[in-house]
Amino acid sequence: MHIHLVGIGGAGLSAIATLLLEKGYTVSGSDQRPNAVTADLATRGATIYRGHHPDHIAGARLVLISSAVPPDNVEVNAARAAGIPVVKRAQFLGPLLEGQHGIGIAGTHGKTTTTSMIAIILLRAGMDPSLIVGGRMTVGPAEGMPTSQVAARAGRGPFVIEADEYDGMFLGLSLEIAIVTNVEWDHVDCYPTPAAFSNAFRKFVGQLPADGLLLLCADDPGALALRDAAPGGVTVQTYGLSSTADWQARSLTANVLGGLDAELFFQGKKVADLALATPGHHNIRNAVAAVAAAHWHRIAPHWAALMLHDFQGAGRRFEFIGEVGDVLVIDDYAHHPTEIAATLAAARLRFPTRRIWAVLQPHTYSRTKALLTDFTHSFDDADRVLLLDIYAAREKIDLGMHSQLLLAQIDHPDVAYTGGIEATTEHLLTHVAPEDVVITMSAGDGNLVGKLLLEGLRRREGEG
Repeated sequence: MHIHLVGIGGAGLSAIATLLLEKGYTVSGSDQRPNAVTADLATRGATIYRGHHPDHIAGARLVLISSAVPPDNVEVNAARAAGIPVVKRAQFLGPLLEGQHGIGIAGTHGKTTTTSMIAIILLRAGMDPSLIVGGRMTVGPAEGMPTSQVAARAGRGPFVIEADEYDGMFLGLSLEIAIVTNVEWDHVDCYPTPAAFSNAFRKFVGQLPADGLLLLCADDPGALALRDAAPGGVTVQTYGLSSTADWQARSLTANVLGGLDAELFFQGKKVADLALATPGHHNIRNAVAAVAAAHWHRIAPHWAALMLHDFQGAGRRFEFIGEVGDVLVIDDYAHHPTEIAATLAAARLRFPTRRIWAVLQPHTYSRTKALLTDFTHSFDDADRVLLLDIYAAREKIDLGMHSQLLLAQIDHPDVAYTGGIEATTEHLLTHVAPEDVVITMSAGDGNLVGKLLLEGLRRREGEG
């Protein structure tokens, strides 16, 4: 069967395309801006088109579109005129998971890392999981795979999926286990109020079967509020750092790996020791959720915890990009105020004496406007803050928002608006010094600043 994907270069559809190729489907796809991901798909056998044209759907039996594709897209119109079904991710993924033990990880923050951790545990346990994750995770011989970065794979075991709330994608998934890391208002273009956002999560939880498992983060009020949304018969367990959690991490201490150690207790009994190379309390929470999900699949907690000892994180999640002249560049997907604060807190814990630059590319006008006041103290753990222009993504109206309005809202002694990618890079090249840590935070193309900065520092070293 031939499936055509419109917007195949995005994180969501590219992962599905990989899965379809592994399952033996004929795959084609189009995107306005082909990238490294589409190049990889081409090497796997997909036909990739640059731009959109009615001829691109020739031979397709189904057209799959991302939420970013406008309804008047020429390929979508051509498919409908030809009687070819056109579906979104949410409609497609539900049937795809049927008949498998689905594990869905939802929440405003932490989905990608938690999904990756669960996948690593199941792979190393030989359970042959299927996987769809919103980022790219590193696998290798320990996972029974060639060394590479993957966002999807097809297997015969449990199906681990990042259950994205955007545009209601996570509704309709057939799951055995649902994990909710936290519930903080986001995607204001889809959910105009916090109540609308929370209600979507209540519907997500309400999909579980009576013999399913619901894991809620005990440290997040929004997640805990979902307890009564679970259908009758569902096992509900909590996890986190709170003393009330069923799965509780205690005695957190910094370790030689650059991350944190912790003791893990289940219902008051110690069951494992955690030792993570990834920094931050939020990653301990993610690991506890992963161990709890693995336990449901009869993997002993101490073995599951051991399998995470060398977990290096998911792509664009506190990812070390490079170091030149003792200037370290890290990239992170953080763009929500809470994510920014968590990323910088983790950086301060790992680099207590180094100067930390927070370089943010705000993401979408609607999110920036709705959450403007929440950014006030997000940068408290940074020494210097640089703001790029807002990344519009799918939005065409700026709502009167500009990064200088965000600058005025941030309570920090050293924050500056630097505009575009090139201007921001030049500012950093002028002002960074040895031992500095530069953290780019963006859900758009702001990570280019880090790459260009490293290139500039290398040129400077060569000239010296």
